[in-house]
Amino acid sequence: MVTFNELRIDESKKHLVIDCAVEDIASYADVYIDTVDLVHYSNIDSNGLIIDDDKVYNVYTYETGDDAIKSDRWSVGTNALTTLGVDADDFGLGLFYVIISCRNDGEEEIDSDEKDIAVVIDWEAVYSAGMPFVASIAAFGFDRCVGNLPFEEFIILWNALQMAIAVCDYSQIAMLWRKFLRFTSNGTTLPGGCPCNN
Repeated sequence: MVTFNELRIDESKKHLVIDCAVEDIASYADVYIDTVDLVHYSNIDSNGLIIDDDKVYNVYTYETGDDAIKSDRWSVGTNALTTLGVDADDFGLGLFYVIISCRNDGEEEIDSDEKDIAVVIDWEAVYSAGMPFVASIAAFGFDRCVGNLPFEEFIILWNALQMAIAVCDYSQIAMLWRKFLRFTSNGTTLPGGCPCNN
């Protein structure tokens, strides 16, 4: 029902950009954006449900008398992190769920109770976590390195995370991101060099 034209954490790590629109098809002529909410991965349980409604940041809510909107662009600042219960002062290392609800103001019957959900992460954090592995392996020669368990685990988790996002398995996304974060917080150099050459 909703398409995301842009969904990203900006370069400063101080804003999350959400640009979305109701799909431009005839049956959605009277469908409008009702709410846009933001949830941090730490507030999602193993079933993909929100744990604490007080830790949901409302980006937008339609109020009676407002102009109905079919599309808009929001820039969510770090003030949202307090509501989300996140201690960090920026959006780095965050994984966020953007949840959009629509309403139908027309006569045509459409299931507007359905929510559109998208996931946004800081891609630079992922890149920064993986590149030290590449540098460590390169230092010993790619042709001589036959195995690197930490790097392989990094790649497997990354692929699993991408697959979970692709199929919208929201409980797995949060669980995999928690596992993935250890690569960003503990550093990713290979102590003692490449293990396959020791």
